[in-house]
Amino acid sequence: MEYQLKLLKDKELAERGSLNELDNFLRDEIPINENILAMKNKYNSTKQTLEAQFKKLSADNEEGYQVLTIQKEAIRKLKEQINQNHTQYRDRLRQYKDKSALFSKDMKALKIRYDVMLEDNKLKNE
Repeated sequence: MEYQLKLLKDKELAERGSLNELDNFLRDEIPINENILAMKNKYNSTKQTLEAQFKKLSADNEEGYQVLTIQKEAIRKLKEQINQNHTQYRDRLRQYKDKSALFSKDMKALKIRYDVMLEDNKLKNE
């Protein structure tokens, strides 16, 4: 962006300079044909320079667009991976909670059986 602003400022300064050159061409008392020829040469030179700058900026723009497309695709893949990880996390958490509840239930049942066995042993020993 800063580079483009610099190019625009340079272009503006060049245009001001070319307007001053035009004034000089018409005031220097050189025959008009020579002035026209000089202006034509200046025009062609400026045109070639601007076309070269345009091609370079177009290439830079296309390259930037390609990089942006690649980055967007990478972001999309990362978001997809995040969603998959989140889904896996939720599933594993649910499984953990289910297994934990089942384990607690089994432990309570074992405790009850253990207590019953202890009572039976006490009664047998008495």
